[in-house]
Amino acid sequence: MNLADMLNLQQGLQTRYQDGDPTTMRSTPHRIAFITEQFGNMIHELCEAHDEITWKSWHEGELRIEAEMSVKELVDVWHFFLNWLLCLRPMLGFDNNEELAEWFMMLFERKNQENHQRRSSGSYEGHSHQVIGGNDG
Repeated sequence: MNLADMLNLQQGLQTRYQDGDPTTMRSTPHRIAFITEQFGNMIHELCEAHDEITWKSWHEGELRIEAEMSVKELVDVWHFFLNWLLCLRPMLGFDNNEELAEWFMMLFERKNQENHQRRSSGSYEGHSHQVIGGNDG
């Protein structure tokens, strides 16, 4: 399965909901409301994924990462992310999900290369992260 397949599956699922196919929304206010809903849904699902790890610095019990549960929540995030892409597809001028997927993957690859270049040149302004309970990678 590739990104285009995932977009096709998600588009098929969305046609079963009240809002319908995100690629056929005509009004800007409707698109904005839909995207805003997807954004909120992603935030909540990300919080649920984050809750599957011990992240509180004041936690005194055993540290844990519920990897499978965390990934399942990330799959939920991905569904809402795909909806957002689908909603923007007509505005980007793409007639189908294959074109959108190809373009998105090109953007991803380009950004990845840019990040590598920034890291190599020392111009990347990343953040250091404290690891709770020590630095084990």
